[in-house]
Amino acid sequence: EKEKGVRAVLNYGHTFGHVMEMQTQYSKYLHGECVAMGMVMANALAFSLGLIEQDELERVKMLLEKYGIPTHYTIGDPQNFYDAFFLDKKSSDDTITFILPHHIGGYVIKDDVEQERVLDMLSQFGMEHKS
Repeated sequence: EKEKGVRAVLNYGHTFGHVMEMQTQYSKYLHGECVAMGMVMANALAFSLGLIEQDELERVKMLLEKYGIPTHYTIGDPQNFYDAFFLDKKSSDDTITFILPHHIGGYVIKDDVEQERVLDMLSQFGMEHKS
């Protein structure tokens, strides 16, 4: 539940994926599909932080799509999605821990990402964004 160090990288995509599972009552998507869509969101956040390049972001998404894995989850209310992070057992108090890629093959563990940055990234996954 609270992996540390290199084991924490196994949670890549899960922080976002768990919210999707909760919002869809664990019935619309398989766990792995939510994790994959969560990876795309984690990549978008990593891109906004300068941790990955646009081509790396696209490369991961295209690989997932090549295998028929969904890569887009429509977020109707970014604030509601953000608030749901705190319902996850991996979130503590007022801190959200994100496992983010640092280029292909690397990772960083971030628990200091500003709420506004996260909300801005989540808003990219609204109804109008389906790419």
